Amino acid sequence: MKCKNCGFLIKEDKKFCTNCGCKIEIDLEQISEDIKTTEVNQNKTSSLNEVIKIIEKFSNKEARVNNQPRAFRDPDVVLPSLSKSKQILDWEPSTNIEEGIKSTIEWYSSFQDKIKDYTYIE
Repeated sequence: MKCKNCGFLIKEDKKFCTNCGCKIEIDLEQISEDIKTTEVNQNKTSSLNEVIKIIEKFSNKEARVNNQPRAFRDPDVVLPSLSKSKQILDWEPSTNIEEGIKSTIEWYSSFQDKIKDYTYIE
């Protein structure tokens, strides 16, 4: 979604604009419920194995995959759509899944030493 004050793109779970600090006046729970399924990959579906290969590529590590039987009622195919995120949030992805994973791994790697000392409270 876009900040009404500065136009900056904001993640749906934010209560304040990360650019200008303006309070977001929107019912975030309703948006999450309305969107249901989105895919940040220009309407292209990626299999879990494809995502794992991308992570391996940019992390230079081999994943330890433990294949399990499919869960009860697990769908054969999930076809995500960006139509609701465009309609409700006026948002379209600017990054494909490969670039998004690469950026995430680069960010994590740059903060890895600091993150290990954080205490997480449940």
